[in-house]
Amino acid sequence: EELSGIADIKPFECVGSINDVNVALQLTLKKHTYTNLPFLLSHYKSKSLYPKLKDEKINDYINKTGMGHFLTPSFLNIIEDRLG
Repeated sequence: EELSGIADIKPFECVGSINDVNVALQLTLKKHTYTNLPFLLSHYKSKSLYPKLKDEKINDYINKTGMGHFLTPSFLNIIEDRLG
């Protein structure tokens, strides 16, 4: 709950932003084809945050790079080239 922003505190800054975690969970739910979701996905989907975020423009978020990173310009160029 902390990583997705449902709870107030996000303890692990190294895992990415709250938006990063939510985008990853949203994409995983879109691709998941099993009848029974794993506990983490089921729990996330049952929370009030899921309906608010499920229709957001995930591709726009994925293709955006910001300044909140420590990548060298050469590594950033590699990522931006892959994202197109």
